[in-house]
Amino acid sequence: MERMKNFFSKYHEMSTASQAFLKEHGKLSFYKKGNYYKIAGIPMSTWCFIIDGVVAKEVLEADTTVRIERISGKNEYFTGTNHPYSDTATAVAIKFLQPTILYEISNTDFKHALVQHPELSVIFHILKQHKVNRLQDIVHILNLPPAHRVHELYLKMPHIMPLLTIKERRSFLNISCNRDYYIALRYHIKQT
Repeated sequence: MERMKNFFSKYHEMSTASQAFLKEHGKLSFYKKGNYYKIAGIPMSTWCFIIDGVVAKEVLEADTTVRIERISGKNEYFTGTNHPYSDTATAVAIKFLQPTILYEISNTDFKHALVQHPELSVIFHILKQHKVNRLQDIVHILNLPPAHRVHELYLKMPHIMPLLTIKERRSFLNISCNRDYYIALRYHIKQT
């Protein structure tokens, strides 16, 4: 909790009451690499802040291959539903790519926290903007030719890249085979 409080305090001072609310209504959980937080189509009405680790949202393609749609790392958040104000299940599975420590709170309690503690609402909006920026980066990367994607991902998400396996990088970058991945990696090495 202390690491999360310190991170939040970079954006806005947290009152004692807001800290107590988060402590009382949420919990810290540890998940092992390879475990699933949720399966596609099944809602988990929780808001989760990643204190440490890496989480992937995976989708099952029509040809039954699993593709990593999104990756979230330390000091980012995700929900087990479409968003904190929804109870609708998403068509993604959530998998831990590294050992991960989460702060978890129910969507209901999280919504109450945002109303009762304005500083938490400010912090949430900042985190939400970070997420929008990250999604814009991902769209930009995926619109590049495959040979340039590895390099751009190293530039945009340098803290995540070393934590992913080649298979996970290929899946996330939508690179179809190892040969194309290594072409992209050679391009990256030339650029650095």
